[in-house]
Amino acid sequence: MPQGARPLSKPVYLREQATGMVFRLAWQPAIIGRPDDNLPDNEMLAVNLAPLVSGARVSRRHAQIVEDGGQLFVESLARQNPTIVRAAAGNETRVEDGRVPLSDGDVIYLERSKLALKVIVRE
Repeated sequence: MPQGARPLSKPVYLREQATGMVFRLAWQPAIIGRPDDNLPDNEMLAVNLAPLVSGARVSRRHAQIVEDGGQLFVESLARQNPTIVRAAAGNETRVEDGRVPLSDGDVIYLERSKLALKVIVRE
């Protein structure tokens, strides 16, 4: 676990919908993006999307997953590269300033790269 990270209270995974690639989130904040040794918190990168075909369109620090009081949230880290949450219940929320809650089955959609990451929570 990276220095400064905290464990999540339950197993959480993100499954990239097109390839089926699964990422286990072992800590928080769990950064979604691409590696860059020149940026802070490179060791916090939990979901490296660089190897994917459209991974170059993902911001190096695109978004992060955090947990607060047992509730998962996604926060956008890239102002010019939109992140959207499509809830399992059907509604859609653009992640801008602040946090958007996540539940099992929700999909985090990285708009410019057209990547979709389904949230899987194991209780």
